[in-house]
Amino acid sequence: MIDQQREPVAQQKEPMTFEVEPRHVHPLVVTGIALLIVGLLSLTESFLPREIRLSLLIAAGLIFLVWGVVARYAGPLIAGGILSGIGTGALLAEQVFPGTSQVGVITLAIGIGFLIIYPLSVFFTSRPQRWALIPGGILAVVGVVRLMSGVSLDVFDLLLVVLGGYLIWEVYRRPHT
Repeated sequence: MIDQQREPVAQQKEPMTFEVEPRHVHPLVVTGIALLIVGLLSLTESFLPREIRLSLLIAAGLIFLVWGVVARYAGPLIAGGILSGIGTGALLAEQVFPGTSQVGVITLAIGIGFLIIYPLSVFFTSRPQRWALIPGGILAVVGVVRLMSGVSLDVFDLLLVVLGGYLIWEVYRRPHT
């Protein structure tokens, strides 16, 4: 008879998981990458059509959004929401709604870009970015008002500037904890 050697019972291996641990990316890295992308897009102005440049801006925003989701970090989500909003708004204003209030379309799209930051940060990070609802909501309302009225709202614009200045002043007036 053939002598069979018994192999030691292997310990059961735990199933592999692909959870990504939250990483802290320095905010200056996110800002630096965003500036590099905007700078490179500006450099391409002379030889790329505007539609392609705007599409690249949207693509850069989507890359930041994916980065934020995968890394579970809010910094890239913020940059991605804003870049996607700007690119989408400019592309829509130029290609889809050329005869309407382009400022309204762009403002609404940027507002939506800010608004998507909050739910993404709730689902994919440990720090919900509630602040993004304020500029997002204001910009979305202003965009809708501009689209519905089609006229310049100088008084409304001035009110927004005053409100924004007041909010910033309030933050710096209070002692930091």
